[in-house]
Amino acid sequence: VKKDQNIRCVTDMTDHNHYGGDPESLLSVSYPNAQLSDLVLTIENRRRLWNVVMEQRQWDKITFHGLQPVRRLLFTGPPGTGKTSTAQALAGELGVPLYTVRLDLLTTHPKDEGEAEFRQVLDTLMQTYGVFVFDGVAEFTEENRWILVMLQQFLMQDTSKSVIIVASNRPRLLDGVIFEQCDRIVNFGLPTSDEARAIIEGQLAMFDLRNISWASVLTAADGLSHAEISTVAGSVAEHVMLTNAPVSWARHLTAELGRARQ
Repeated sequence: VKKDQNIRCVTDMTDHNHYGGDPESLLSVSYPNAQLSDLVLTIENRRRLWNVVMEQRQWDKITFHGLQPVRRLLFTGPPGTGKTSTAQALAGELGVPLYTVRLDLLTTHPKDEGEAEFRQVLDTLMQTYGVFVFDGVAEFTEENRWILVMLQQFLMQDTSKSVIIVASNRPRLLDGVIFEQCDRIVNFGLPTSDEARAIIEGQLAMFDLRNISWASVLTAADGLSHAEISTVAGSVAEHVMLTNAPVSWARHLTAELGRARQ
């Protein structure tokens, strides 16, 4: 992507290239190293996402036979259930940049200014290859539905190879045209007990958890998102490593998961 001072881009400075310093940027670019194998996903979602990766890798073969690879995805689900991390993993698997467009930021712009800035971003995306994420697409009123209209037009006109993801916590507010333009809908729900355990075990992989009593831990985790459970488990791991003190895993995790829901 070409540098353009009129397009405000920012990323995490620790491992990304960045095109500006404004933390409230409409467009950001990053270069994730994540893989799908790093994620706790349902069997169905893992299958669907691997299909996207494989079809991208075999693009020429698929299109030679007159078929079109799946590349437009609608991610739906509550906050913290893995939409962003999955987009990062897709970019990591394909070895391409991840471009994130914060559509919610356009709702604070005057229409003329917002339309011009959004058009500039869309023109930039159409000239590059990567994974594109349009986030915040459900936070709109009648006054700013022009944002959805421009997104619809982009989805209808785009003929690139890029993977395009529309991410929404409230898909019922999306126009039907967006559903029609997406090849697959991937629903992200709260983790099951097995998934919650897998998240915790992943964060505590360096510790011996053979004697842990999982019943109370998983009860405490019920109703929490993937991100919340992962954050709690990571915090517990840090505490144990820093203090080097004996710990009752079940008691400690149960208490911290309980605090997470307060």
